[in-house]
This record gives sequence, structure tokens and C-alpha cells, in this order.
Amino acid sequence: VVEVDAVRLMLMEPTDPNGPIGRYLSKHGEGFHHVAFRVEDCKAMQSELMSRGIEFFWPIPREQSYEIGTFIKPASTGGIVVELVEPKP
Repeated sequence: VVEVDAVRLMLMEPTDPNGPIGRYLSKHGEGFHHVAFRVEDCKAMQSELMSRGIEFFWPIPREQSYEIGTFIKPASTGGIVVELVEPKP
């Protein structure tokens, strides 16, 4: 992870060729995967964007041990996967 001011750049490589990153790389090759935006309320933001016609991979954000997040489909963003992330306190 590289951090510059409020920007964090995370470089990833697959640990499993059959995992999500490994599958993505075998299909698309190396390069840009997605951009993430920190939001205060992921569920509210997703609801607002869905009301405007934005399509998501999941109907509600997924909760993990360290964050709540969801992904916008690239068809709604000009071809880029966008992640919305709400850090847990």
C-alpha cells in the first residue's frame, strides 16, 4: 500500500489462480482493476445511486470484519469497476 495525503494505492497479486484476482488477471491481463471511494454510509449511498439507475453487483453492501462495501457494475461507470467503502470504527 502506498499512501499520499488522502490517496491510497493498493497493488495486488493473486495468491490463488482460481481466486477472484487470479481469474480477473487470466481473463483481462495485468492492469487497472477498480477504484474505491470512501463513503460515510455505504447502504444509503448505494440506495441513492440505485434510485438514479446505477447498477450494482449485489443488492445490498456486504459487511466484512474491517469495512462495509459494494461494487458498481462497469456498465454504469464507463467500463470501470467502482467500489464504495465504509470503514468500520
